[in-house]
Amino acid sequence: MPNGENPLIEEIQTVGQRPISGGQIQYPKSPQLGVWQRKLILCGLLFAFAASFFAYARRGVDFAGYAAVGQAFFDGRDIYLDTPVGTNTWPPFFSLAAVPLGLLDRASPYLARIVWITLTWASIFWALDLMARLIYAKRLRLRQDESSLTITSPELLVPFALTLPFLVNNFELLQINMILFSLALWGLYLQANGREASGGIALAAAAAMKVMAIAFLPYLLYRKRWRAAFWMAAASLVFFFSPALFLGWAKFWAGVGLWPVALRASWGAGNAHQSVYSMWDRILGYGYIPFTIPGTFMLPLSGARSAKLAWEITCAIAAVLGAIAWRGTPQPGSRWAQIEWSIVFVAATILSPLTRKPYLVVLLLPNALLYAAWHSPDLDARTRRILRNVVFISFALSIPTMHDVIGKSLAVRLEMGSVVTYGSLIMLGGLLWYRSRAPREAL
Repeated sequence: MPNGENPLIEEIQTVGQRPISGGQIQYPKSPQLGVWQRKLILCGLLFAFAASFFAYARRGVDFAGYAAVGQAFFDGRDIYLDTPVGTNTWPPFFSLAAVPLGLLDRASPYLARIVWITLTWASIFWALDLMARLIYAKRLRLRQDESSLTITSPELLVPFALTLPFLVNNFELLQINMILFSLALWGLYLQANGREASGGIALAAAAAMKVMAIAFLPYLLYRKRWRAAFWMAAASLVFFFSPALFLGWAKFWAGVGLWPVALRASWGAGNAHQSVYSMWDRILGYGYIPFTIPGTFMLPLSGARSAKLAWEITCAIAAVLGAIAWRGTPQPGSRWAQIEWSIVFVAATILSPLTRKPYLVVLLLPNALLYAAWHSPDLDARTRRILRNVVFISFALSIPTMHDVIGKSLAVRLEMGSVVTYGSLIMLGGLLWYRSRAPREAL
């Protein structure tokens, strides 16, 4: 790269981005909606926004666990032993972070859930705004112009719709995954734009509450993003040990010892679990033929060595393919770096033994990137066609997560057959293939 040129945002190879010098490049061409279509979609989104409060604010589900551990931490009780069995599977810092939720829930459970749903919606719009910045160098605003997109712009609406099954599931269980995804994406955006310290701290905060985001630490080290990696590692240690200031060292270390036990107890092979490990355990451990067994929501792991070995081999194959695909070093914030972020998000989620359906809200980023790619004039027709097919196949296999759409009986049978896992693996393979096609001049 010529001296003096800003490396933080890729120039002509970046899908839809404007060079920092102000020169224009061609944006991906996507079909635009008419006025009445935009108004109709906006009305539908507003209806969904309002309806989500009536539909989900009366549910306890996972949010009840967040409130319980926050209350236990505030009261000085044991955050693992003095909470309902199987509730707290999170690192000790999560209980500290959940204290405001616990106190609000104690005052008014209904109000606490309304606030939580509002935060979830805010995180969705936050993520869409970040993707508009990263992919198109635009902002998410109420009115679309040359420098902004709206929620009804196809560039954002289509990825949102493609990820909708997992977003709905995240709402149904009142989970934190969408919030943590947006926080991690913000960290990646910051470190790619020269704010390594802030970016590393944001990534560390996401990892401290649910460990999957820690996968970005080895990624940053691999890409020699030393400052971002340092700040992420340092902040991770601060967040991890911070509960000791309130609990005391003895109680803190006792909790640290109990956390892995609670975590392993949450692993399973039922249709609630959609990890690669669970998939292999159903097939090899229990000997189930895919799609022939009715769903069993909770099923303990069989303990079969063959299932664990198959999972380890799958992880090793993914690592080898990743090393092959990631040839060269893309500029931070470029299209190819964003594809690598997507690979880390998807791989860390689906290859973890913990994976449940709401965790796959991380597909929002790859859906947005592949949508931009299949409308990009920089790519040949064959590449655009393949990426389009990857997106739609992955989406089609996510439909079984919507029990109200296809019926619970069929949905849980398909989930027991690991259909969601297959869709995620297809997305991972498509991302690796796309990254492998990065031109040398872009690296």
